[in-house]
This record gives sequence, C-alpha cells and structure tokens, in this order.
Amino acid sequence: MLASKKASRHVPTAGRPYMSGYDMVFRQDKRPLSWTRATGRFSRAHNYYLSAVRADGRPNVMPIWGVWFDRSFYFSTARRSRKSKNLSLNPSCVVCSENAWEAVILEGVAKEVREGSLRGRFVAPYKKECDWDMGDSAGPIYEVRPRVIFGIAESADVNPTRWRFSG
Repeated sequence: MLASKKASRHVPTAGRPYMSGYDMVFRQDKRPLSWTRATGRFSRAHNYYLSAVRADGRPNVMPIWGVWFDRSFYFSTARRSRKSKNLSLNPSCVVCSENAWEAVILEGVAKEVREGSLRGRFVAPYKKECDWDMGDSAGPIYEVRPRVIFGIAESADVNPTRWRFSG
C-alpha cells in the first residue's frame, strides 16, 4: 500500500453500516474491520470495477486497473471511453475491488488529474501494480476521492464496517 505519512495518520471515522435485514452478520464478539486491513485488501487488488451512470441514467459497470495511494483511488482510461464520458457528466461513482468475499467498496467523486506533478506520482505505482507504463499517456487519469468506504468480510471474523470521510 502506498501512502504518504500525512495521509496515513488520518484514519477516517469508522462505524456500523446500515444493512437492513442483515443483523445476523453483526456479532457482539467481533470487532469492526480495521482500516489497515481494508486499505491493504483494496490496494492489493489487481482488478477493480467502476460503476457510473450514463447521461440517460442507465448504469454502467466496467473492469479497470488502478492504484490506491494518498487516500484516493487513481485509474486511467481513454478520453472517448464510456467511462470518461459518464464521469464528465456525473462524477459520482463506485469503485469495488475484485474480491467479493473480502469486499471493499468505495463511493466517491471522480476528478480528472491535470496537475503534472500528481500525474507523475501516479506513473510509478501504476507501473509497479499493473506492469504498464503510463509515463507517455495522453489519456485522462482520474482521482476518485472517497466519501464513504465499506468493508465486508465473508469470513465473519470481523463485523462489516463503514468509514466516512470529511473534506
């Protein structure tokens, strides 16, 4: 997991997610999923799913590669892709890791990264994680800043957990 020292000191507020009808998954003898465990799972995934909406409101889910660092998720796509078109109209989106039995679900807002230094910082972790050099890419790179992240472990050694982010 890549994180700056400043970002790693700020753990978002954890709580119990509202899951009507699923009270049986919450156990008194289990702790919430730790932030370290959740971000570790999320950052180790190779494949993710991006969910966004089309202009007419229909949902669109597509697999993507990306990286988690500095408390945000980053990915790239082609300028004329459906993903890019959707996010230009409505930046609200959901990113899920590939591992449903240890699910980490990020609800956030996507913003195209235009700042050269941040684009440059994206290249090395992306190359390491995805084995793809984005150094010469002219396509957009998106930063998805989380509003809420959910962590749910099927193994039931921990309770489902929700983290809320401020600012």
